[in-house]
Amino acid sequence: MTGVTGPTGPTVTANYLAAGRVGPDPAINPVPPGGIISLATFDENGNAISNNNGSITLAPNQTFSVVYKTNNTDPGSAILRLNGTNIGGSNAQGPAGTLAGNTIVSTGALGGTLTLNNFGPATNTFGSTTVSVIKLA
Repeated sequence: MTGVTGPTGPTVTANYLAAGRVGPDPAINPVPPGGIISLATFDENGNAISNNNGSITLAPNQTFSVVYKTNNTDPGSAILRLNGTNIGGSNAQGPAGTLAGNTIVSTGALGGTLTLNNFGPATNTFGSTTVSVIKLA
């Protein structure tokens, strides 16, 4: 025996983006200081996030979780930028190897463009990079 069925809940669309690159591609490496680390789209859902070769468009008036990991061949640093401005606390630096960071980003009425950039003082080669963006609210 079963009870009364309640009303159907709202349809929820999970908005997310998984972007990256598998290895150091000589066509897009090395990345100069301040340069954008190029990314291909691996998977995406919804219409609040899209990727164009590493320039990630975020919908207006939203909040997003952003996580990244990249491997650099020389000592260096990477940072997330929103609309060309460094996002405080999102930079990672170290010797050759893995750099990783994360942050929460909120967009205003015009939305935003998110990028992962070479934050080091020298040109560097980045490979095996992933960036995950999930819309929170």
